[in-house]
Amino acid sequence: WKNRTGSSTVSNQSESNLNGLIPQLRVNSELFETIFGGQTIDFRTSGNLELKFAIVNNKNQNMALNENQRSVTRFDFDEDIQLNLLAQIGTAISFNLNYNTGATFDFEKQLMKLKYEGKEDDIVQLIEAGDISFALPTTLITGVQSLFGFRTKLKFGNLLLDAVFSRQKSENQSITVQNGAQSQEFNFKADDY
Repeated sequence: WKNRTGSSTVSNQSESNLNGLIPQLRVNSELFETIFGGQTIDFRTSGNLELKFAIVNNKNQNMALNENQRSVTRFDFDEDIQLNLLAQIGTAISFNLNYNTGATFDFEKQLMKLKYEGKEDDIVQLIEAGDISFALPTTLITGVQSLFGFRTKLKFGNLLLDAVFSRQKSENQSITVQNGAQSQEFNFKADDY
């Protein structure tokens, strides 16, 4: 198998390109290199998938139950998926997808980001779409770290412009502890009681 894949590849590709699931693609075009900052398209995948199938049969020797109810058979299914995909077009565009069924929080289960990075002298410095973070350079106002939306960074000479259009996926909560007791204020409507 290694001999067949090695004979069908171009001789100038490195050995590391053959190790991935999808080999690195090369586009010989000056226009492609001007737009995307390179001539390669690369897909890298990693992760694991674990599926568990089981049949569980429980027998109960309770004489008060009907004989048909003493034995219960059920099908048990469990999955654990951790998948990472990184697609890179040149040096300018990257797409990252992370999927994890064992994530602690629901908003961490599926993360994806499409990112374009311009050169130092371009007007468009950065465009991000998907799961983004927007850290503010001040300690007075804290920035939200889990956003889903669109972010752009533009540069006009010495003027930098950051714009964000997003939806917050996380929630802040504070708990007060006094004299070893935890106190938290609750607000609810009478019809929710």
